[in-house]
Amino acid sequence: MHHRWNAAVVEVISANDYLALLVTERFILGGSWSNGQAKWTHKFTNEIQAMQDNISGLEKLDNAACIRAYGSRFVSDRRHVLIVSNAVDTSNELIRYFNAQPERSSYYTFSWLCPPSINNRTGLYEDCDPKAFVKQANDWQLSGFNATYGSFYDGGPVSGQVQYCLSQQTPARCEVKISIQILIAVSICNLVKIVCLLATLWTVKDSLLVTTGDTIASFLNVPDTTTKDRCIINQHNLGWRGQGWAISSDFVIKRWKPQPTSWFQADDGARWLACIAPVFVLIISTSWFLGSSVVGAGGFGKDRFGHADPSSAAQSQVHEELMLTVVLVNLPQLVVSYIYVVYNGLFTCMLLSAEWSRYAHHRKGLRVTSPVGQQRSTYYLQLPYAYAVPLLLMSGLIHWLISQSLFLVRVTIYDFEGVKSRTISAYGSSPLAMVLTASMGGLLVITALLLGLIRKYKPGMPSAAINSAAISLACHPVEDSLDVATLPVMFGVVETADGVRRATFSSKEVTLLAPRENILLSASRG
Repeated sequence: MHHRWNAAVVEVISANDYLALLVTERFILGGSWSNGQAKWTHKFTNEIQAMQDNISGLEKLDNAACIRAYGSRFVSDRRHVLIVSNAVDTSNELIRYFNAQPERSSYYTFSWLCPPSINNRTGLYEDCDPKAFVKQANDWQLSGFNATYGSFYDGGPVSGQVQYCLSQQTPARCEVKISIQILIAVSICNLVKIVCLLATLWTVKDSLLVTTGDTIASFLNVPDTTTKDRCIINQHNLGWRGQGWAISSDFVIKRWKPQPTSWFQADDGARWLACIAPVFVLIISTSWFLGSSVVGAGGFGKDRFGHADPSSAAQSQVHEELMLTVVLVNLPQLVVSYIYVVYNGLFTCMLLSAEWSRYAHHRKGLRVTSPVGQQRSTYYLQLPYAYAVPLLLMSGLIHWLISQSLFLVRVTIYDFEGVKSRTISAYGSSPLAMVLTASMGGLLVITALLLGLIRKYKPGMPSAAINSAAISLACHPVEDSLDVATLPVMFGVVETADGVRRATFSSKEVTLLAPRENILLSASRG
């Protein structure tokens, strides 16, 4: 759904095909001109003549303003432009003319502004950079037009300087369109999700092991025979062998040595890697887009969240295909969804381990899916609200920032005569939103690492995390009653009637495991 929903409502902006005419002062005064090469004769005759006949209706721009106005792939509020020069060594008052079409690459759209430059590091030619060239606006030489690809003219090279520009203004057009196809696709996805949820609810009748409390209750009611007499072993001494759990080959039963464990050690490094790696992918990708979009938008000063400004829109498709652009623009949303899932899993693991360790210090009812007796219900969001709500808000904020950082734009192009001609797909970008997205991703990683390194589990409990075998090790009660799981329980040392001290969950009085205390391994009842 993330690939579709954010593109259900899309802004449509306009862009214009236009002519850029390099002329002399005599052209402005009505001097004669020629189209140049024979094959182009009469192609733009009407447009060029109309420009000369309507000089008074054109807006005069200085060189810098002219470069800023036309130094963009999509020009929406202007059309044809006269670049007025002081050239005198020419027999034609129309020195050059260039036809710009926005769906073509930037090299063919506004390269008439400045010639290609050589990169000193790579030695390769690079396209015109209007943002850099505007610094040379007062020394705009005609020699650059000699190297401009796509211009048409007669005669040899010319020399001189650009004096000013005369620009034809036109109203910028924009509209909002709703994609019925995308709304239908999103509705179908939601319907499938609802059907799956209802089918799960109706078909699953067995007791569910959703929380640590469910698992403890299950093992207290029916102790696991494979972990009998192994109660002080922690999860790091366990391994999977064929059809069941087995003790690691290097395990030797030792005295209890409780060591405060940080939340970071609740799980192995693989989960942490799965959490941190996608965030770095998100930060790196947004940084890459940030570099290109800042150049396109001219810096942060004109930045607007989610606004399809022509100066910050980059071409992605040159035809009317929409869905491919929708998928590409919304790919980061999938990364953010994955990030939420893995971070939810990480926090769940750390907090379940924290709740597990507290059973050695506080007697309380088990937190289960379906409470019975003095048991407690689960959290509505599976995590304590102090963690679940900020995590949800953080995920929602990053999703929104991603949607404002990179978003679908439809561009309607008007031809040289001002008639609606074609529509292409493009994407818009917001540099400020990208900076905030990268910052929020970094904040998420730092928060998780700080919690993992600073917070400590209380001693007195073998580590279990979400390892069911390690949990079962501590669930061999000495009580004869089968209702022990429904009562408030606590983990610790229990002394039986025959004087044997065992460590287990119990509804009776228990004592905290003491350092280097010799504890007899517990045995399951019966």
